[in-house]
Amino acid sequence: MNSTSQDVVVLGAGVIGVTTAYYLAREGHRVTVIDRQPGPGLETSFANGSQLAGNGAGPWSTPNVPGDLWKWLGREDAPLLLRLRAIPGLWRWGPQFLRNCTAERWRENARAITSLALLSLAELKAVTGDHAIEYDALQRGILVVHRSQESLDRAAAGLAASNALGMRKVALDREAVVATEASLQPIEQEIAGGIYSPDDETGDCLKFTQALAAIAEQSGVRFLYGAEIGRLRAEGNRITAINVSGSEIRGDYYVMCLGSDSMRIARSLGLRLPIYPVKGYSATVSVAGWNGAPTASLVDEKRKMGFSRLGDRLRMAGTAEFAGFDRRLNTARGGMLISALVEMFPSFPADREAVHWTGLRPMTPDGRPLLGQAGPENLLINSGHGTLGWTLACGSARVIADLLAKRTPPVAAEAFSPLRPQ
Repeated sequence: MNSTSQDVVVLGAGVIGVTTAYYLAREGHRVTVIDRQPGPGLETSFANGSQLAGNGAGPWSTPNVPGDLWKWLGREDAPLLLRLRAIPGLWRWGPQFLRNCTAERWRENARAITSLALLSLAELKAVTGDHAIEYDALQRGILVVHRSQESLDRAAAGLAASNALGMRKVALDREAVVATEASLQPIEQEIAGGIYSPDDETGDCLKFTQALAAIAEQSGVRFLYGAEIGRLRAEGNRITAINVSGSEIRGDYYVMCLGSDSMRIARSLGLRLPIYPVKGYSATVSVAGWNGAPTASLVDEKRKMGFSRLGDRLRMAGTAEFAGFDRRLNTARGGMLISALVEMFPSFPADREAVHWTGLRPMTPDGRPLLGQAGPENLLINSGHGTLGWTLACGSARVIADLLAKRTPPVAAEAFSPLRPQ
């Protein structure tokens, strides 16, 4: 790799691909972005949970997960649902995930993810400082609400370890929770307390992605939409072209930002990326005329669901479903979000309609994204961000730009190598 201007082909125009294209174009590279959708941000970036959780960016693979999985097995309303038809596709990924469900591995993974998350939020501030991007940004922190004292005590016991990793979290009692978010007053007696990350933020990932894509295009980035990505052709240890809707696109370097589909495209090169698609759901409602709507970002720890205020909208997001590449909306799973909303905010108008959505989160066994070279010497991976794509997007793009320029990134790049042991 060298720092001179290169022709770079970015595969994918979600928030990861668009931020990558923006950072590379800023370095003077000639960038082409390819996506099968008619515009940017129309798959996993479309209606995600909206939380920029720099201080809550730990991996899913916690010591509690194996027991929870067993407890939730077969329950359609479980926060984490494992479909039997998905098990054959998990024969490699599943054991790798379970190996990461120890306290020691959690600390190691959380340390790496937190370092990238804090870099990413700093980079996001720099980008939005350079450009007037409107994306319903709200900087009021994220509050995790605990219903039981046992749950709160368990979370509070881990605060010292979390803060030692660079996070900033504080424990709140019931009164402090309601003082932080007054809309919780109707269920005050059902709350034990909360864990508050005052530095975290929320914002509409789709609005940001579309705005940044327009800025990138104005700076010379070429976007090819409605283009089906086919086989990557390699000669020796380099990719020489990629088949796109029957034509060949050539570049000096290629950056794969295809989320869950990265694993399928990579297989044409003989690469096995440790990514599994985990389906998540969201529902978005208008808060116009609803005086009891929350004004900050919340997480219901009991249901593992988040609530984010986006201007005059409220978005609920959560649940994890292991169902392969099934992108269909499950009405029962979507209904769980509305049930959680009504339980959390009893004053929610019952006749208010919700817009439901589902997307595939590209999860790695250890929760860290895949950043860097893999397989052919001119292929870089920027994928596997799981639920943290929005949080980690700008930091991941910075790492890719640094690696392409042979600079040392601000975080330990080897911790995110696509070739690391899982």
